[in-house]
Amino acid sequence: MNIKEELQELRHSQEYINARKKEIELLKQDLLFIRGIDYSKDKTGTAQTTQEDLICNLIEYEREVMHKMKELLKEQAKVKAKIFTLKNKAQQIILYKRYILCEDWEDIARNIGYSLSHTFKVHGWALKEMSKI
Repeated sequence: MNIKEELQELRHSQEYINARKKEIELLKQDLLFIRGIDYSKDKTGTAQTTQEDLICNLIEYEREVMHKMKELLKEQAKVKAKIFTLKNKAQQIILYKRYILCEDWEDIARNIGYSLSHTFKVHGWALKEMSKI
């Protein structure tokens, strides 16, 4: 796997974790606003989801996310070490903001005072330097 793929994989892992966190928050909201069971309708043969089932699902999701976060932290540490070996500070900042903080290109360019096209160029140079490491 080349350095660009490694960095993209790290970013995708972060996005996956963020999506799962949102899902957990939605489950928590469902638990807070759970409604009573309607016994007036005949519902033979269907499985009912109980509050206990929802809580068990929530706990399982949280465990999965915590496990993924531990893996992500290990990968981030490796990538940070590589990023900070670069001599050029602008390259370090761009890679750090993009792949560790998951910032958008426009935000990165604005924050460091570069045009978007120059930010892309510096990013490309940084990837070439990192591939030598």
